[in-house]
Amino acid sequence: MSKLEERRRIAELARLRRPDYTKRRKKVAKELGINVRNLDTKVQFHRKAVASVIKRARRRKQRSRTEWGDIPNALALIQEKLGVGPGATREHLFKAWESRKVQLQFWRSGHWAYTKPFPLKWLEGATIANDQLINAAGSDLETDQWKIRTNLSELRDYLDKLIGKSAVKAAPVELPAPASPPAPVTPPAPEPAVVNNGNQPKKQVKLETYTNRQDTHYDKTGEWFSRKEDINWARVDNYSVDRVRGELRRSYKANLSPEKRKNFETHGRRATPK
Repeated sequence: MSKLEERRRIAELARLRRPDYTKRRKKVAKELGINVRNLDTKVQFHRKAVASVIKRARRRKQRSRTEWGDIPNALALIQEKLGVGPGATREHLFKAWESRKVQLQFWRSGHWAYTKPFPLKWLEGATIANDQLINAAGSDLETDQWKIRTNLSELRDYLDKLIGKSAVKAAPVELPAPASPPAPVTPPAPEPAVVNNGNQPKKQVKLETYTNRQDTHYDKTGEWFSRKEDINWARVDNYSVDRVRGELRRSYKANLSPEKRKNFETHGRRATPK
């Protein structure tokens, strides 16, 4: 019997279920001139090979469906989904990257396309200026050959889940009809003084206010406010902590000179040890 015929018979056995395979394997083994144990080994090897081919085909199909895009495309997708401004758009993109639910990679085009993973530790102190990712030292992380791409498919799923959570929180709660109040017996107690317990709406702080505060402190002491001091200031004045320590701090640092920018980040890390 030829090798081709032997492979054909083994493939037929590999497609059978266990009861049918058990009935036919002795007969096929006798026809091929091998013992049953060797036949079982050949059939098992064939099944693993077929499973490996199917697995690789599914991976190729999944990769072909994945959509990648540069930073401007990712920002445009966030703005389309959430309808927020440029500052909040950049902040949402950083949160998506840092959550590790949205892949970020380097990509080089050419005759052969190459990719390599993006180190997430490079996002510490990084900012987005002119649709470019700038590291803590003020250098552009993209080059003429290597471009940064974001997995737009994962970003779209991330934003859909974020929108779903917001909709659940904002859904109105149906309360039972209030019972008729009893006749008042005593005069009502005076209303307690309003205390900022974190439930009041946050006030909007402008970049100009944050810049004047940092510049004044630097002129007096030669140092900038640290992240921890920024957080305490935001909580005391009822500002958004995420906006102060995220968008405003990154925007202020982006406007500094490279030497001051490095000292600014070093002071922030020293004052807030992790």
